[in-house]
Amino acid sequence: MPVRDWRFEEDLHFLYNFWMSPEEKELLERVARQLDENQLLLKTLKTAYRWNLILRVAYWVLIILTALGAFVFIQPYISFLKGVSGDVKDGVNQASDIRDLMKDL
Repeated sequence: MPVRDWRFEEDLHFLYNFWMSPEEKELLERVARQLDENQLLLKTLKTAYRWNLILRVAYWVLIILTALGAFVFIQPYISFLKGVSGDVKDGVNQASDIRDLMKDL
């Protein structure tokens, strides 16, 4: 169980015991136990949220790095295809020029 960090806890404990009925004392002890349980639960939730945030950031970093790596890997093929498409375009233009020359004859 987590340790409560209450100031003057011992003095307050004496005063509560002096003026409190047994029912009130029981209620106070139940509230204190519930407070400890809630504090532990909140600490667990905070830790889970922190891990969730770390894993989400790592997930997106991994996706971005994978995309960049794939681009670097595929980039030579893309350059090659651009060159091929340029050659095809030049061939089509030459064919048009030859067709125009044939019309002139």
